[in-house]
Amino acid sequence: MEFQGEYFQQIFGIIMGTNVAPILANLYLAKLEKILKEKTKNDPKMVWPIFFRRYIDDGFGITKGSKADVEYWISTFNSLVE
Repeated sequence: MEFQGEYFQQIFGIIMGTNVAPILANLYLAKLEKILKEKTKNDPKMVWPIFFRRYIDDGFGITKGSKADVEYWISTFNSLVE
């Protein structure tokens, strides 16, 4: 890829322009969601959102928790990424 006169080469992950990329992203995040939901059962600080939907790699949620609860949920979700 060329950007502002510099060339970059992707060396990790999958190119999002390929047909299989959205499918793999969806499967990967679905797996992480399942793991996170299991953690929710064992962690009293973890509050699963009342409403949570994801479109490929974008998420939207509604919760009754505090800002700290949401930040904890997000940080726990992000910690699952290897």
